[in-house]
Amino acid sequence: FNDALALVVKRGALMHSVAPGSMLSVPITEDEAKQYLAEGLSLAAVNGPQQVVFSGTDAAIDALKATLDGKDLPHITLHTSHAFHSAMQDGILAEFRAAAEKVSYGKPLVPFVSNLTGEFIKEEEAMSAQYWTDHLRNTVRFSAGLKTLLGKGSDAVYIEVGPGQALTSLLKQQPAKTAPIGIGLVRPVKEAVDDVQYFTNRVGQLWANGIGINWAGYYQGEKRNRISLPTYAFEPTKCPTVVSPFEGITVSETAVAAATGAQPAAATAAAGAVAGTDAGAPPMPPPIDPAAAAAAGIELGPDGQPLHDLTEEQLMALAEHQVADAVVSYEMRQDRPDLSTEFADAATDTEKKLKEMFEGFFGYKQVGIDDNFFELGGDSLKGMVVLKKIKTEFDINISLKDFFGKQTIREIGGEVDEIKMLLQKTTSSSKKSIKI
Repeated sequence: FNDALALVVKRGALMHSVAPGSMLSVPITEDEAKQYLAEGLSLAAVNGPQQVVFSGTDAAIDALKATLDGKDLPHITLHTSHAFHSAMQDGILAEFRAAAEKVSYGKPLVPFVSNLTGEFIKEEEAMSAQYWTDHLRNTVRFSAGLKTLLGKGSDAVYIEVGPGQALTSLLKQQPAKTAPIGIGLVRPVKEAVDDVQYFTNRVGQLWANGIGINWAGYYQGEKRNRISLPTYAFEPTKCPTVVSPFEGITVSETAVAAATGAQPAAATAAAGAVAGTDAGAPPMPPPIDPAAAAAAGIELGPDGQPLHDLTEEQLMALAEHQVADAVVSYEMRQDRPDLSTEFADAATDTEKKLKEMFEGFFGYKQVGIDDNFFELGGDSLKGMVVLKKIKTEFDINISLKDFFGKQTIREIGGEVDEIKMLLQKTTSSSKKSIKI
């Protein structure tokens, strides 16, 4: 343990000594990525069939962004201080290898997949200083590693123990006849739900998929009593009713103009602050690309976050700059993936269009209107692509902040219908301002 810890600290110190750089995530294949490799750029990671990460100097990454913008390809700048897994690390490799050669290696006792090869680790690799040196510098083969694990059988349950669903999302991008089961235990920052509720729900998913739970440990320190229940089965009868959630709700023309991009006669409505939220507040939007911020007239602080509250115009300018048409097609798989929500079919025309959009985008034959976008395998980059598709389909804009606060077809469809209803009202009464 001490040897491993010392090597990790040495690696971190060496990487920090390198000149700063940038990393860029792009939804393209590895073969497509090779045509963009130029001086100062490296392929840092292949995370999915259509998900790669470039790494390099700030100037090279900026030039790549301009090229991708010219081809209408979306991209996201990663929040990193340096260009990891790139040629910028070459100057520290000799010193790191010298440190790695001083470590006493043991034979691996637990099989694991190598991020360097995408295959199960070999004994001679795990005990080689050169392997760990290459591990620092070369391309991360996460997608290949997932493919290796999926090839071992379809009955495995993949558990993400860190915060969010980044790895689970990448898992669900893998083509397979049976969608793999991936469960993240810690609430993503974009989901404004109670942490305990989220964790308990996922523990229930693990149990439902045949994973043994140590209930004595789970309820440690609590007193549990047996409760008598009726001897008959509860009838799972549902009594649905159809109501209009927008009946009697009206807003001013200013709000309509801000939502649709038109110029209002009154002052522009401002959006809420983007910075820090808690579990009960709207989730934060994805990181803002500096080039997109400049195009939208947004001043960023040292942490890459806006220094001031963003107006709707600025949010929509971000979407227009960062969101582009992208063809993301996945192999159609089983009727429905394993999710924490029960299937609920689309009822309105808007929900049906969104359902068809989600199914084509994620490659599933059956997506319910209460299924969470991120649990289906979405991420910030895919969210921007879907926003572009929604804008094209319905000829309206939904801000990035609103989209990541409404993560289901039901909620997004309600937002779309509300904007359409408001547009109809403002058309019929051109200058009449109606307040809530």
